[in-house]
Amino acid sequence: MVKNKTITSFFKRKNEEQQVEGIDDEIQESKRQKGSTSEPVIGPDTCNEQPSEIPQANVNEVDVSSLERDPAKRLEMWKYPVAKREQVRLEYLSLGVYQPHLEEYKPRGPKNNLRRFKFAWFGVYQPKLEEYKPRGPKNNLRRFKFAWFGMFPNWLEYSPTTHKAYCFLCYLYKEKPNEKSGHSAFSCEGFDNWKKVNDGSNCPLLKHIKSSTHKKAFVFATKLVNQEAHIENFIEKQIEEQKRKKRLRLKGTIDIV
Repeated sequence: MVKNKTITSFFKRKNEEQQVEGIDDEIQESKRQKGSTSEPVIGPDTCNEQPSEIPQANVNEVDVSSLERDPAKRLEMWKYPVAKREQVRLEYLSLGVYQPHLEEYKPRGPKNNLRRFKFAWFGVYQPKLEEYKPRGPKNNLRRFKFAWFGMFPNWLEYSPTTHKAYCFLCYLYKEKPNEKSGHSAFSCEGFDNWKKVNDGSNCPLLKHIKSSTHKKAFVFATKLVNQEAHIENFIEKQIEEQKRKKRLRLKGTIDIV
């Protein structure tokens, strides 16, 4: 069963909100360095090409009602027409993170010490699968654990296609890759080194949310959602004002008659 989050509930995590203090200044500085642009500036990622067997959408025909949920299959955000990206981002935000709930996640590591992805780490598109694919030596296989979704409900995703974890927010604001290094493990290539997840402060998932790339993506997504809510509220007020004026005109006409 798929667990989806609404746009409103998507940004209620106080611990992540506290991590973005001071990020606005950093974003403005990045914009000044790169010059004006229609897209927000996010640290570039080095991304391998998508496997040929994974279908990609036609960028000239964007149907937001049928966007790909699997992070390993969906079209890279920078490949969408610039004029369509905000619409696509809003649609993805309304759909939430992809977090499949499996009965068992594929393990990774030696046979005597298998590790799996935990479902508790989920919150966005997080599918629950019957089994999560293992990874690692035969004697120490490790798996993704569904419980991990609960620990990172606002951004952690899992692909049943590649059996790797991804960052939903970094995907939304990842730029076209170039020769510079970036946070490609979570935004493009996928992460599956499950052995390190339980390594305390060295946990890659915890380290990722502290990165400037993730923080900026969180700020941009939050602003986009707030802006959309403001626009909807403004439109509603305009409609109510128009209705009020029509009632007054109708009342005036009746009084004259």
